[in-house]
Formats: sequence, C-alpha cells, structure tokens
Amino acid sequence: MRSSAVYAFSAALLCGCISTKPNNDLGFTETASLASLDGCYNNRGETGKGAAKRFLSAAIWPSIGLVHKDVEAVQVSLTGSDTVRVTAFAGRRIIRQETFVEGKDFTFRSGQITVSRAFGSAGGGAGNVFIGAGVETTTLGVDTAGNGRWVESAKFAGAAFLIIPVAGSVNDATRFNRATELCVAN
Repeated sequence: MRSSAVYAFSAALLCGCISTKPNNDLGFTETASLASLDGCYNNRGETGKGAAKRFLSAAIWPSIGLVHKDVEAVQVSLTGSDTVRVTAFAGRRIIRQETFVEGKDFTFRSGQITVSRAFGSAGGGAGNVFIGAGVETTTLGVDTAGNGRWVESAKFAGAAFLIIPVAGSVNDATRFNRATELCVAN
C-alpha cells in the first residue's frame, strides 16, 4: 500500500502542462480556403515569456539543414485550390522554395494546416532517462488580424528512470507578422 502512495505522489508531481503564447494572442481565424494563408511573413516569430525563439521556416522545413536564423521572410503563395508554394528569403534572395499539396503533405481544416508525427524513446542514447511515447502536432494558420500563427503541441507519457511515471503536454503559440516588403527578390 505504501508503494502505491509513492507512485501516486510521484505521478502527481510529474504530470503537467506548459503553455506559452505571445502578448495579445488572437487565436486562429476559421476560413474555408488555403487562400487565407497567401502572403509574406517575418520568419522570426513573437513568442510568449520564457519560450524559445521560433522560426516559421523551422515549422515548414524542420530537417533539411536550413539555417533558420538567416531566413528573413517566408512567402506562401496559392498555386492551385489544394497547392501552396512556400519560398524562404534571405538578403532579398530566394534560398529555398517548395510546393506542398493538401492531402499528401498536410491536412487543411477550418483555416488551419496540421501536421502530426508520433515519437517514442526506448532509452537509447547516453543520458536519456525517459522511456515512453507521444505525439507532436504542428498547426499553422492566420490569426484574426491576418498575421501568421503557429502552435506547436506535444503530449507524452512514459517513465523516467524506469520507475517514475511521467505524463504531460506542451503547447506553444507563436505569431509571425505580415511583412510584404521582405518578399521581393533582387
């Protein structure tokens, strides 16, 4: 009985939620068309207190080796009813461009693009004390003022040091202001 109380106490201590958002966060606006995303946005976002720097290019191209801090702006252009072309600018030069198709690369619902991926850990790697699984979701859209908005969320559950139950969620919102003047190539 005593060990059950220790586990319950540990679980209560190690369950939690963390949430950050920029000042005056307006939330997502609901739209029926990808056309609402069409525009040019500052790459560096406005985050909440204590949140890490967020770059729009990192949400779009998370693992291609792009130096996100060097990207100044990201342009989203509707090229078809279900297709968008995304262009990254640095020093008024195009440094990355890619086309994404709804249904293949992302889902679009109520004005938001959503990409989810599952993750897990089996204790691999030196110093990793977590064994468990979770899901990470990236949601992109625009707020009611027309600025870009990114919400990165994760939910996870597992054990630390093989015996301590751990569960929680993280939810970070970021705003990317429109900046039409930055998306002009020389």
